[in-house]
Amino acid sequence: MKEIAEAKTGENEELWNKVRSGNEKAYSLLYQKYANELFSFGSRLSPDRELVKDCIQNIFVRIFQNRKNLAATSNVRFYLMLALKNELYQAFRKDKNVSFAEFNPSFLVTYTVNNQAVDDEETRARLEEIARMLNVLPPRQKEIIYYRFIEELSLDEIGQMMGINYQSAQNLIQRALKKLRLEFASPVVCGLFFYSFSNFFLCR
Repeated sequence: MKEIAEAKTGENEELWNKVRSGNEKAYSLLYQKYANELFSFGSRLSPDRELVKDCIQNIFVRIFQNRKNLAATSNVRFYLMLALKNELYQAFRKDKNVSFAEFNPSFLVTYTVNNQAVDDEETRARLEEIARMLNVLPPRQKEIIYYRFIEELSLDEIGQMMGINYQSAQNLIQRALKKLRLEFASPVVCGLFFYSFSNFFLCR
């Protein structure tokens, strides 16, 4: 799995570098590869789907216009996610005077069990119940759990996404996990919950 992830990272980095060199075909491939993912992510931050679409278009227009000045990156998905969140924040702050760290969307996420990973009906029902319990988390904590366990971002990357430092990101994760552990009174269920993160996918 690690080798596959590293190979994909290398492919994405190569694609990004081609965009930076002015390759229009690579630019089109970049859009095709990430536009839908970005829309899914942006829709978690804002219920205004037209706004999300506009922000995505703005990002890719700027990428094309400034392609020769783009910085190198080894994590293209993170780069684009951060760009989209910044774009949405700029749209949001036109109406409300808030800092980036205070930009606290409702984070519209529902968790669904990956049916291919669970064959047993009883286990599936239990996992779905655990999934629903994630909604006890406040938006900020739900957001950081998403970044850490689903997107598998580093604490430094999470800090950039949420406008907080490394220690604050670590503390917020611990508070979220503590709240989840309190909800899961049974150690067995609690263990099942954390083991089962890999069996979840996120959908709108």
